[in-house]
Amino acid sequence: QTTPAAIAQVLPEPTETAVSQSTVDPAQATPLPGLGSASGISSGMGGGGGAVDTSQPVEGMPIDKIPAPWAPLSGTTYIMNAAFPTEPRVQPVYSQPGQDLLTLEDAQRYAERFGMSGPVYTDVTPPDMPADYSPPPVYFVFDGPRTLSIRTDGLYYFDQSAAPQFYAESGSYEQSAPIAEAFLKDRGLLDFPYEMRPTPGGSDVEFHRLIDGRPVILAEFFVSVTNEGNILSVSYQPLNQLSNIGVYPLRSAEEAWQQLLDEGVDYQTVSFITYPGPDWTPLEQAPYVDPYADLYKSWQREYKEGETITIYPYLTAHVAVDGQATPRIQADQYLVLGSDADLRAMAEYAYQQVRVTGIVRQTDTQLALELQSWEPVDPDVFQFLPGLPGTIRLVDGEVQFNSDGGESFVLDHPPADIADGERVYLYGWRTADPEGQPTFSWQNMDRIVDILPETEAPLPEPDVIEPYRIKEATIDNIDLVYIFTPTFDENFQLTEFIVQPAWRFSGVTDGKEIINIFVQAVAPEYVQTSN
Repeated sequence: QTTPAAIAQVLPEPTETAVSQSTVDPAQATPLPGLGSASGISSGMGGGGGAVDTSQPVEGMPIDKIPAPWAPLSGTTYIMNAAFPTEPRVQPVYSQPGQDLLTLEDAQRYAERFGMSGPVYTDVTPPDMPADYSPPPVYFVFDGPRTLSIRTDGLYYFDQSAAPQFYAESGSYEQSAPIAEAFLKDRGLLDFPYEMRPTPGGSDVEFHRLIDGRPVILAEFFVSVTNEGNILSVSYQPLNQLSNIGVYPLRSAEEAWQQLLDEGVDYQTVSFITYPGPDWTPLEQAPYVDPYADLYKSWQREYKEGETITIYPYLTAHVAVDGQATPRIQADQYLVLGSDADLRAMAEYAYQQVRVTGIVRQTDTQLALELQSWEPVDPDVFQFLPGLPGTIRLVDGEVQFNSDGGESFVLDHPPADIADGERVYLYGWRTADPEGQPTFSWQNMDRIVDILPETEAPLPEPDVIEPYRIKEATIDNIDLVYIFTPTFDENFQLTEFIVQPAWRFSGVTDGKEIINIFVQAVAPEYVQTSN
């Protein structure tokens, strides 16, 4: 199990005298949702899963033993090695709006905290959106290799310089934790009591808000640190508008445990997660060796620094919210470098296809295209072909592609190792040259590999897959935590989050996995389920 040394709490010890208001009137209390859709308790190896409608018993089964469609804890033997706490018997419940948690002003403020200068951008709305639809805004700040994106419900920070070629190895939790903590503290982001712990089964660092001295299961900050000690990314799910909706009576931990023993996991008031423990080892499996691996080959169109190219992308555009800064235009993998007038004009064609000609440039962070010319194109004339079968021919020093349908193209800048007679699937744009003659701008090719089916030996019987089952679980800790549960209206639109207490029973399974079982702590008469 996660060792106590790996979990750091920054707050005074929880006290039972913190709750002073009277409990809610049952007739006036807001009914609470079940735990079925709670965030943070339905993932991992065992995972909880979504809410299951158990209102209809299966024919022939006892009504009080309704089976779930997936029941790893069915038949599990429990060993209880923890004393049942007798307190608390009441606890506050909180709500928070599901939207509009962060604004444009917050985007500007967080950009300053991350030390990022430059304008705030937002997306251009796709032209095919209904006129009466207004998507929630997303704001962006770009500063060299660093990007900050801010939604109304959270933010994400990414530093590409920490991951050359978008790849980096994570450091150990012991190495990463103090680096992540210092990074957030230096920016004034840890302005609440918190618990710091490793990601279940991983080494990234999670920061959980402590409410009344008890952790919220959903991580408020999630920080990835590379093995070189660099911050790679930060994600933030704010709990910045919590409102106390009343103090609710709780069932005792012993009563909650008895419900689990009597009724099992219903994925509504009882759910669980499992993840690898320190002594867990995966099942050994012989690696699959593809006998035809040497036959496969692909060729990717490569562009060199200083080369002039023409491409036919669908543009994406970010425009400054104040309208002052030049838009940022992305054409495939290229950042377009051009005049203010050109880039503003191109932004009008976001999500539409254009022809772009420019010179390839390598910036500090990505490939760019120094713009020479551009124009909108007719998508009926410029078509992307997702795998045109044909044959390569070398004719008079040129590389030709002859499609099985009778078309023939000369490939510009062909691969040096392509052979005459090679059968390939060709991907790219069917286009027209300035004189209107049909041509083709290829992007990549895959060798066509014809493998005859083997009929000499009978196919082996498929392996019988044993369902995932936990035979034994030893519970060595019981505590009260807060669960983060979304609620939805009749149109399935997110309305708010309920942050409510649950009893957590933690331990180790016979398979050396960590298991956390969550049982709704609020008394059943205050909970609304599908039963």
